[in-house]
Amino acid sequence: MDSETPSEAPRKAPGFDAFCWLLALATGALVFGVMLRTSSNLCPNDNSRWDTVWSLVEKGTYIIDGCPWPTIDMVRRDGHDYSSKPPLLPTMAAGQYWLLKKLTKWTIKDQTDLVCRTIMFTWNVIPLVVLIGLTGQLIARYATSSWWRVYWTLAAALGTYVTGYSITFNDHSVGAWSAGFALYGAVRVLYCGDRRWWVYLLTGVFAAFTVANQLPAAFFAVVLFVWLVVKQPKGTLLFGLPGALLVIGAFLLTLKISTGGFIPYYLFKQTQLYQYEGSYWANPVGIDALHEAKPIYLFNLLLGHHGFLSLSPVFILMVVSFVFALRDARAEVRHLTWFTLAVLVFTVVLNTLTTNNYGGVCQGFRYLIWPVPLFIMASSLTADAYGRPKWVRVLAVLFLCASVITAASCLDNPWSESWAEQLCKKHDWLWATY
Repeated sequence: MDSETPSEAPRKAPGFDAFCWLLALATGALVFGVMLRTSSNLCPNDNSRWDTVWSLVEKGTYIIDGCPWPTIDMVRRDGHDYSSKPPLLPTMAAGQYWLLKKLTKWTIKDQTDLVCRTIMFTWNVIPLVVLIGLTGQLIARYATSSWWRVYWTLAAALGTYVTGYSITFNDHSVGAWSAGFALYGAVRVLYCGDRRWWVYLLTGVFAAFTVANQLPAAFFAVVLFVWLVVKQPKGTLLFGLPGALLVIGAFLLTLKISTGGFIPYYLFKQTQLYQYEGSYWANPVGIDALHEAKPIYLFNLLLGHHGFLSLSPVFILMVVSFVFALRDARAEVRHLTWFTLAVLVFTVVLNTLTTNNYGGVCQGFRYLIWPVPLFIMASSLTADAYGRPKWVRVLAVLFLCASVITAASCLDNPWSESWAEQLCKKHDWLWATY
């Protein structure tokens, strides 16, 4: 089927929509419930953003000197400290805090949990609910089996690190839902014949916002943009491009104000911005001081103590789906599979070559969280084909149980060691080299 020709989604099983949204709401309630019993400031990663939020509202500057929460994720420029995190997300959160403060008189320093949980409910819980619901719609488009529709929707809701990381103020879960929204919009345009202007607009907005939070997602956004321009140039250029440019402009503006230039701080790791006297990054320890051989690093990234497949084994089925999809008669399935495969390979290779510490003390390989909605969709593309044998379903249930256990353990604190990392270190296995 040509990608320019709208195609009908498979007929949905009775009640599947209701199941998707009830599961989405239940997952959102679970995440918010965990937030209510968890500190709003779990680690220096969170604190770096919260310090920026505090400083922008209380002092009108990106300088975080004297801010309430300690962090190692900062740089020093012209004698002042700044967060090393991309500035757009904390700037938008600061706007929300400013409004909260005006309406309620709450301050982030005195009513920390009230303010922080309100902000995280807005940026983490609500979008997570919508993401799960929309992902369920994509799954239903490709899987006709009710069993596999339910399976992959459960995996999307409870079996990945997107849910676990949603209890903290981070850019990975935000990147995931923005990528998921962009993907949903693109599928609507490319394959469902949806030509509404606001679908193009929001697809551009969310694709660009993914990049604003996860710079490696530029590959995802550029390929998606070119794909849309080739197939639907008018709507993409008239509405999608302006939406993307709006976000890009906001990102560059906040970057210029906060850094003095247009390059994020974290691309200057080996300069005096990071290597100043007293900086943690001048003398990192533990996992942050790793310099492993790249083959070992790649093994641990995929199958070892931070393994994408070992910690979330549901995605082993994605690899199986690739094999079936590349031989599928449907052009839509082949195109989406090649797109997913390209994003996966690009992200894995880029991070293998440019990182050395697996994202620091954290559960899983956090730089592979943002494409998870794409991976879930890709896994469901040929579920009807690879999922026919009963033994595959039995194995799939075991994979899902293991993935849910991993995601649930992450809910305690994403900025901690996973069970796989603890196991490797306990037994002093060769590939746990720190």
